[in-house]
Amino acid sequence: MLATTQQLAELIEAKHACLVELRDLSRQQATLIESGDLTELLRMFAGKQRLIEQLHAVERGFDPYRQQDPDRRVWRTAGERERCAALLGQAQALFDEVLDQERENEANLKLRRDEVAAKLQMLQSASEARQAYADCSEFGTAGLDLAS
Repeated sequence: MLATTQQLAELIEAKHACLVELRDLSRQQATLIESGDLTELLRMFAGKQRLIEQLHAVERGFDPYRQQDPDRRVWRTAGERERCAALLGQAQALFDEVLDQERENEANLKLRRDEVAAKLQMLQSASEARQAYADCSEFGTAGLDLAS
């Protein structure tokens, strides 16, 4: 049973480390969205995807422990058990922070998208107006002479 609690401790540490990295990338994502650096944002998304897949793998590692009674697990020391419990609490707080940051990032990304769409629409309208004036000026030089 001691070996399984050691494996459980390693899974908890891996989950915590993965969530720390995801939190840091989510913060970086917010900065990249604000700056409009799409190339770096796409690279960062790839890194986040790798971490999310890693987190899923770690979560699957917890499956054998989900049916166990936590009070029946044998730990090397009470301190080890307390440390793992604290790490799990921190991991949950990190997960909540990542979700909040992701919601905020999504809203900011949609806002940036809408701003870009509005600018593109304005450019399209300006281009159409310029073309209409150009078309009118072509007709104006070869058109009617109203002075006569």
